[in-house]
Amino acid sequence: MKLFHVCAVIGCLPAIALAETEILLDQELNGLDVRTWILESEQVPDVLTPENYKRLRLTNNHDSTVHCTLEPEPAEDSWTFFPEATLRPGEEVELRVGGDYTTETIRAKLICEDTELL
Repeated sequence: MKLFHVCAVIGCLPAIALAETEILLDQELNGLDVRTWILESEQVPDVLTPENYKRLRLTNNHDSTVHCTLEPEPAEDSWTFFPEATLRPGEEVELRVGGDYTTETIRAKLICEDTELL
């Protein structure tokens, strides 16, 4: 029976080693109708490059133009860029999620504001 448990644990190790980084997204949408979702990588990359960062897709379903910024939470100190976008009604955009992807979780905050109120 112990051999079964040892084999079960060993069998799970490759799956644990290949687990992707999770993105925890705090959203401050200020009452705007902006749809958000994280685009997962097709595969776990061997080397992190700008082309294989995870991305946050935004769709502006609001009736006016919105400006959104993606910022790291205070504990995230490895970000080297802070993506932002201005979206007209119905427009869709993808923002790269920064970080070094060496931790299990990257925490970010999305802030969107109506440009007519700025």
